[in-house]
Amino acid sequence: MYRGGVLGGLNGLDVKLMVDGSVVEAGSTAAILGDPLAALAAGARLAARYGRPLTAGDLVLAGAATAAVPLRAGTLVEAQVDGLGTVRFRVAEEDAA
Repeated sequence: MYRGGVLGGLNGLDVKLMVDGSVVEAGSTAAILGDPLAALAAGARLAARYGRPLTAGDLVLAGAATAAVPLRAGTLVEAQVDGLGTVRFRVAEEDAA
């Protein structure tokens, strides 16, 4: 569980974006409309207003805590959020199809 419990604690967390082990961007969850939970609530209201209420399993992208960076195939990308943990993936080769 992250700092602050289930319904709070997402605002103002430090974020590091790393590419191949080097920090390339840093930011804060406060950059996501001031508070990621407020951004989620606003998105849910908009979705409902337009006849598409959020349901279990929906994926919501509420914003970004760092600037985007260009990536190339084979790059290892890691995002570390203080109090939440780290997620990582490797950029796949483009399909030739």
